[in-house]
Amino acid sequence: MCGDEIKSLREKLGMKKDLMEGKRLMESLKWPFKSGGCQKSVDKLHRLVRTFEFALAVSNHNILSETSAEVLYRLQEEQQRISDVLSIVTEVAESTAEISEILRGMKSLQARFEDQDMKEIIQWLSPL
Repeated sequence: MCGDEIKSLREKLGMKKDLMEGKRLMESLKWPFKSGGCQKSVDKLHRLVRTFEFALAVSNHNILSETSAEVLYRLQEEQQRISDVLSIVTEVAESTAEISEILRGMKSLQARFEDQDMKEIIQWLSPL
């Protein structure tokens, strides 16, 4: 319906292929509508424009309402991801503290063993 109207108007307003011929050029430059038909066509175009505007408004409303719900859902997903990352970071920090403590203990043991080895070497050398 609306496509047919637009196609009909386009055909009436369209330029013809043989515009370069003298008489046909003048005929093609004449207004292609009669006064009654012109007003009728303009009214139809206005109704079509209002129909399209209404359809776009409904479509935009649906997009906006879906978008807000989608944004809320994505925010909740991101909040969960951030919470997961935070718990992982906390575990890593605790593990790092434990590893640091183990490293200090190992260094302390190593120092003791080195001291003990030195004492044994000194005692072994001292009878000389």
